[in-house]
Amino acid sequence: MIIGDIRMTQEEEEAFVPVIRQAINYFRTTNFTNIEPGKYEIQGEDIFVMIQNPTTVTQSEQKMEGHEKYVDVQFLIEGEEEIIYISRKTEDTIITEDYIENKDIAFYDQVGHEIAVPLIPGMFIVLFPSDLHRPVCSKTGGAKIKKAVMKINKVLLFDGWFPVSSSRE
Repeated sequence: MIIGDIRMTQEEEEAFVPVIRQAINYFRTTNFTNIEPGKYEIQGEDIFVMIQNPTTVTQSEQKMEGHEKYVDVQFLIEGEEEIIYISRKTEDTIITEDYIENKDIAFYDQVGHEIAVPLIPGMFIVLFPSDLHRPVCSKTGGAKIKKAVMKINKVLLFDGWFPVSSSRE
């Protein structure tokens, strides 16, 4: 998981792989005022964005979810939201609904050690396939928000990205 703000410095932004930098730039340069909710393809099914106008719910009302194929880059446009996060790599995560094959989503029960990440407009959160999350939460629920969720095929994270060799010549 990565948390950031589109107003970050160029030096901070350069720490991300190119496709994440492109997502940040998309959020920074897009006027979302008149964009209707829906799915918009950017690079076919490899990169697309979903514009949403949900109403927040409390943490206990929202299911914990996870994905296998896509990285989520969730950007808050209006309102305030909490995204509840936990690493999938725990012993107490149990899949209760598995739609990974058809919809790239699974829902989980019995998770622990959850962390609330508050977002305000201009902030984004990058959630990798190893990250479980409860989106669209708030302490009391009932708040309208507007957000953009960019889905990036995880194979694109490595496109043009090569690890530095640990050996020195």
